[in-house]
Amino acid sequence: MQFVNAERRKTAKEEKIEQLRKIRWVDKYHTFHKIVPGVDDSSEEQKDAINTIVEDCCTELIRIYNGKKKPTKEKIKKTILRYMDMISYADVNTENKDFGYELCWYIGEKVGIDIRKYTKTKVYGYWSIDNGKLKIINRRGKKPEKD
Repeated sequence: MQFVNAERRKTAKEEKIEQLRKIRWVDKYHTFHKIVPGVDDSSEEQKDAINTIVEDCCTELIRIYNGKKKPTKEKIKKTILRYMDMISYADVNTENKDFGYELCWYIGEKVGIDIRKYTKTKVYGYWSIDNGKLKIINRRGKKPEKD
């Protein structure tokens, strides 16, 4: 009986891949619109830009999980951070960038990595919070290269 139950249970890897597939195929703006108010009224071009980046992130992570070796947390973290960098340079408004960052943090959560703790010193968008005060950002780091 235990063998049958063990066989039916999904492995952690399969569960992560399934979560990534769900995120990749779901209508992100319809499903997650409440996390950043104002994104509902975004143009289709801006929605498409963020959707494409987030879907590419999920696709890349699925590819990594389907590899022969078990992926390291470092590789998963770097992958998600690379796509967050792409969002920071996307030609979209601040609300859509924030929406994209929230989705990347959510993806990290689903694969078991707390991306927020790795990104709290990194600047995304046009502002950050420093010592409880809003800090306007005028300069960002180097633009990420696409593979």
